[in-house]
Amino acid sequence: MAKNFSISSERSDRYLILNLKGDFDGSSAFETIDYIEDSRKSTSCVIINTLGVNKIYPFGIGAFKKNIGLQTPQSSELLFSGPYAWEFTDREDQVIEETKEAQSF
Repeated sequence: MAKNFSISSERSDRYLILNLKGDFDGSSAFETIDYIEDSRKSTSCVIINTLGVNKIYPFGIGAFKKNIGLQTPQSSELLFSGPYAWEFTDREDQVIEETKEAQSF
């Protein structure tokens, strides 16, 4: 894992926000997937906030995209926000644009 990578979380009864911080490499990808896997059992929506990401390494984002569907149950919605949201998914319905509505989460 990148030395400066960390995940903090905020939870409500409707969703869980995972705030990524630091450089996103291969180890960071698997740590994030494990966190999502553990969290999805108890929430209907997981939001990955990329605002604190400094740099994304190609191997890290590749490992995330390749393995996110293999290791996580699809029992809850997975959304992405922040400046790197489009790096994590190609699906428009998974990206929260930075609007006033998105800030209400």
